[in-house]
Amino acid sequence: MLFPWLLFYLLGHELLLAFELLLFLWFLVLQKKCYEKIIEIDSNNLEATFSLSQINVQNNEFEIALKNLNKVIDLTDGSDELFGPQLSKIGVLYELGLVKEAEDLYQKMTSLFPQEIIIHHIIPNLNFHKNKIDDAKAFFDIQYEKTKNAVVLKAKADFFFDKDKTVAISSYDEYLKINPSDIQARQNRATLHSEANSDYDVNLEIEQILAIDPNNVNALFNKARILVSQKSYDEALKITEKIYSTDNTNMNYVGFILELLELYKSEKEVENYIVKLKDNNPNESYNIEYRKGLYYKSKKLYDKAIQ
Repeated sequence: MLFPWLLFYLLGHELLLAFELLLFLWFLVLQKKCYEKIIEIDSNNLEATFSLSQINVQNNEFEIALKNLNKVIDLTDGSDELFGPQLSKIGVLYELGLVKEAEDLYQKMTSLFPQEIIIHHIIPNLNFHKNKIDDAKAFFDIQYEKTKNAVVLKAKADFFFDKDKTVAISSYDEYLKINPSDIQARQNRATLHSEANSDYDVNLEIEQILAIDPNNVNALFNKARILVSQKSYDEALKITEKIYSTDNTNMNYVGFILELLELYKSEKEVENYIVKLKDNNPNESYNIEYRKGLYYKSKKLYDKAIQ
């Protein structure tokens, strides 16, 4: 009897997905008609013309999308600082096979906005989603060889952060040789090494970040976690209290402190610490009390948890 019910469930699920897709497509059609009507009334409406171009892209109507994007750009006297439409135009040109035009516009935009990482992601992203992963990698490599611009290395690392850890780590390595003081890049590299369970000394990365910025919250918090794993509880508590003092509305820090105290303090000592937290931060007493309830729940002291 199980099989018919399972089949019914699966068919029902597929029908629901199909219905949601139809609903989305119907919504796009309505949106498109609305924007077309607005443009019919006001042919120079920038917002409607740009929005229509994005629907054209979603519908793979790239030639119409290009026409609408050019209209938006023309309506603003061809301003090179028209960021969104110009970036969208790079992608549309590339989809139409106008690779040289797309790359020329890409070069133009990167010269105008040299620190904007997102510009470097447009063409690789199109290749990646067509499963042309080698082309996506090659684009970054070619651009770096042409320009020797370290931002391209960072863009490559950021792009592959959630796609290919090995490529991302090697790109951060190369980038940080040029710009060793980039804290965000260091944090990203440390995260990747942690997720990859590599032999890399993440603690060394944290110390290097703190040497640049002694008050960096993420690095301090990661250091506290490492100290907990090393059973250096007092030192970990001291660091976490320092973090909490900079942002005493963040209850995640309170939760971490209570979890830490639970490892090596008595129940009475934890209760006294919670009272001290509330006295020192009366504006957050309600949220601290909530964390207190979670603490008692973790100890299976349910009567105290609901008080």
